Amino acid sequence: MRFGATANEARTLTRRARVLVPRGSELIFAIRRRPTRIGTQVVGLRYEGREQRALGVQPGAILELRRDFGNFYDPNAIAAMYHGNQIGFLGRAVARLIAPELDAGFGFEALVSGVSREPYLSIRIEISSGR
Repeated sequence: MRFGATANEARTLTRRARVLVPRGSELIFAIRRRPTRIGTQVVGLRYEGREQRALGVQPGAILELRRDFGNFYDPNAIAAMYHGNQIGFLGRAVARLIAPELDAGFGFEALVSGVSREPYLSIRIEISSGR
């Protein structure tokens, strides 16, 4: 029994799904396609002196997104890099979407869309697929 269904119920659901979705490969492709743009904030700016490294970030700057495989707190962690320095991370929800794509070799571009310095530094970015 998997997901609370017996083998017979699972077969019945599979048959019904095939009737509803005759071309399953097209559905899978549509599900796997990610949004073309994702807006989010860089998190963790206030830790380990990252805020000082990020002071020069201006709207229009490009951030590099790099997987952080050694992150103890999040297995999908993606670091936001500015001029080779880590300034923060993508939030967990966004990282969960993008990490498998980065691991598969797909590139992403992170464009800084806004910077707020009051009451503390906040960086908003727009992520789009690079290739």
